[in-house]
Amino acid sequence: MAKKRTNVIPIIEDARHPTRYRMLVGMVDVIFSDVAQPDQARILALNASFFLKNEGHFVISIKANCIDSTVPAEA
Repeated sequence: MAKKRTNVIPIIEDARHPTRYRMLVGMVDVIFSDVAQPDQARILALNASFFLKNEGHFVISIKANCIDSTVPAEA
């Protein structure tokens, strides 16, 4: 997607550590989060505190098996 959209920046880094890539990213209007980790909401909140403009928005992709993989999936 980043090849076709000049306003999309893929970040290949551990999202738990936004200080490692904050010099590459300015303030943004929207954050799309698809990190597939049990603490993904915390990770998004941390990144939003660094990068999300006031009145900005976010989208989070939540996968239930990433929250608790010990619970069997429903059919």
